[in-house]
Amino acid sequence: MSRLKIGDKIEAEIEGVDPKGRGTFKIGEKPGLSYFVIPGEKIQGSITARTKGNLRVSVEQIIKTSPDRVLPPCASAGVCGGCPWMMMSYERQCALKLESVNNAFAAEGLTTRYTLDATRLIPASEQTHHRNRMDYVFAVDGSLGLKTPEHWDTVINVNGCLMLSESAVKIMEIARRLTRESGVPFWNNRTHSGFWRYLVIREGKNSNERLVLITTSGELANLPLREKFIEEIKPFATSLLWGVNAEITDLSIPKTIEPLFGEPYLTETINGFSYHIPCASFFQTNSQMAAVLQNTVVEFAAPAPGEKIMDLYCGSGFLTLALAKVAEKVIGVELDDAAVEIARGNAKLNNIENIDFRSGATEKLLSNALADMSPDTIILDPPRVGLHPTALEAIMGSDTKKIVYVSCNPVALARDLKTLLTKYTVEQMRCVDLFPHTPHIETIVSLTLNNS
Repeated sequence: MSRLKIGDKIEAEIEGVDPKGRGTFKIGEKPGLSYFVIPGEKIQGSITARTKGNLRVSVEQIIKTSPDRVLPPCASAGVCGGCPWMMMSYERQCALKLESVNNAFAAEGLTTRYTLDATRLIPASEQTHHRNRMDYVFAVDGSLGLKTPEHWDTVINVNGCLMLSESAVKIMEIARRLTRESGVPFWNNRTHSGFWRYLVIREGKNSNERLVLITTSGELANLPLREKFIEEIKPFATSLLWGVNAEITDLSIPKTIEPLFGEPYLTETINGFSYHIPCASFFQTNSQMAAVLQNTVVEFAAPAPGEKIMDLYCGSGFLTLALAKVAEKVIGVELDDAAVEIARGNAKLNNIENIDFRSGATEKLLSNALADMSPDTIILDPPRVGLHPTALEAIMGSDTKKIVYVSCNPVALARDLKTLLTKYTVEQMRCVDLFPHTPHIETIVSLTLNNS
């Protein structure tokens, strides 16, 4: 086969999906990737790039269509990066998510008894209007929406996003209209100039609160049309914040924040616990399924009376508070100082006193924390990269009776399990889908110490 070039037309059969949800295929011996396709489909398209050994192909025609292809309810599906699997039946989405977990286990040589079937996945209760946070970006032409996959400078002007509420769409309409009316330029990621940058909307699905953040550059000392923004957004939100990020980095999170009305945080309630969530803080993005995730972790931990739990990578205390209700004492460890302060505030908000939050890197604090507490159970909810080798070594050197591992990355989970299973045995496994129309899945595994 002659060397393939940018612009060449190709035909290919989609064989599987990668961790980003892209369809995988081969042209001769060359691997390829395409968005918005389903395994089993045959496509025709053009090569747009060669990256890390993969051909990137823009699909121009589906020659053979999967029976799992559905008509998406959103007009932006197929170009917007927010819901890359919206053209796929939800049943097939769940099957592919389970397959991604099982494939990750198989790649690490874990035995078939760790294979999950459909009974081990709890599907999302809602596939639209399910998210509680979205970060919408302004384009240089005034468009407001989400980026196309792998195109950092292309924004889809989203007029009816189905991930948040209908009120959020109204706020988007107001922000799009007023920013254009202001006559002030929009941020240009190429020249690093302009003013309007991001619109962030957070919703309390159970509290009915809504926080709106407008992020701008530091180009102006005052927010244009400030009073109009307040007047028009107030009927749809409990808080409106103006944030400034003067850095060239393409981030929605501001360096400084000024409340225009309301509190600088959102309150959400999950399983009877109240959480104050500042605009820049991490919180599970699906409130309904976050409740299921939290219940699963508590179920798997199942502490006996008097037992102690250590919650590593605890963030702002989402799991920690629920665990403190069933354990004698809980220690939460988190790198981010700001998150620890939020967690302490959330514990106080819920009148929970049997928690000790510690600020610092888990891999640096863990050995001393283990010596201080000797926990009966350790909860692990690390970032996508998985456990730091030093943290894993410290856990393996302890005699903790039970581990509950929460992971959003099956590859990292399988890698860490391979080590943990030299000393522990899997007791229970379950997947919880917090992310419909994406390839992402949360997997929860409980392990018990061998011969314990």
